Amino acid sequence: FDPRASVARNLYNLGLTLRDLGDVAEAESCFRRIVCLDASDVDALHHLGSLLHGRMQLEEAAHVYRQALAINPQDPPLWLALGEVGLARFTDRSLQESAEAFGKAVALQPALAHAHHGLGRAHRLDGRHDLALRCFEAALELAPDDASFRADALWERQSMCEWAGFRELSAGLLRVALVQPVAPFN
Repeated sequence: FDPRASVARNLYNLGLTLRDLGDVAEAESCFRRIVCLDASDVDALHHLGSLLHGRMQLEEAAHVYRQALAINPQDPPLWLALGEVGLARFTDRSLQESAEAFGKAVALQPALAHAHHGLGRAHRLDGRHDLALRCFEAALELAPDDASFRADALWERQSMCEWAGFRELSAGLLRVALVQPVAPFN
């Protein structure tokens, strides 16, 4: 019996419960305490990073995700999370880090549509519209009914004055919008 592991498990469950109840500050405190007990707890680091990202503490969130990735560099959701923080930070350096993070997520899990989409968003913000469009189309191939993927592909085609396939994408977006509500953009 390892009492530290038992305490960490209880803190983990409490942290998730507090997060779900909307008490983000206390949830963050639980995950910080877990990391103090075991700095290699990737799940606790991931949850801590997510809470920090949600509170717009972006530099610290990026640091925590990098810490988790140093322990487990083969975790696509962690790369995806680091990429999202990079987009939110929106500096030249963070956009580059974001594109690299999304690219690693794609390399590790090619069927992760959100990683392709994130990479497309990073490329768009960096002015590389041709790469952005390819990424959005790859995301659409994996999740053809995702309205935000379809809308971004349409936007990119319009921005590039690339009209091939525009009618089909537009019709598909309308079809999806009529069937399901569009999720709010992040």
